[in-house]
Amino acid sequence: MGCARTYQEAVTQLKLSRPDVLLTDVILPDRTGAEACREITETFPGIRVLFLALHQEKAAVYSAVLAGASGYVLKESARDRLIPTIELVADGHSIFEQDTLMEVQNWVRKTQDPDGLLDWNLSPQQSRLVELLAKGRRNKEIAEAMDLSEKTIRNYLATVFKKLHITHRSQIISLYEKRHVDE
Repeated sequence: MGCARTYQEAVTQLKLSRPDVLLTDVILPDRTGAEACREITETFPGIRVLFLALHQEKAAVYSAVLAGASGYVLKESARDRLIPTIELVADGHSIFEQDTLMEVQNWVRKTQDPDGLLDWNLSPQQSRLVELLAKGRRNKEIAEAMDLSEKTIRNYLATVFKKLHITHRSQIISLYEKRHVDE
């Protein structure tokens, strides 16, 4: 566990401690939280980013989702639930207000280039994994359905993330829904 005030301090701490979840604010002294999230998830792919914010501003939430954040919670509402929320994020869950996440997904659906994003080139196993993920299944449930270990599922997810040039489960769900609406 570590604490940092700036992005640069956070990177130093991440190299030393390699946490499962990084808590961040929307604005840091040396960059935005979204910029930090994007750079951290690219540099440290296994680390999930959870935003703790004072206000639920749509632009900040959109930026967080598009940067690959695993969640966005208000500091005040998270007080009593912070540890369980961190544990959920560490287990691969997304923590966003449902209405806001759907708005972001609709916006992505309208603005992204389907030719570039939906040329998936996934194996049958990876496609099955994406389908189960899009249906809201957790890693453990996916592992049971595919008769694989949770570790194998995490490895498949990492490969799918890399192939699709994304960093977060919600992005897979959005892409899956877009693909199946257009077919």
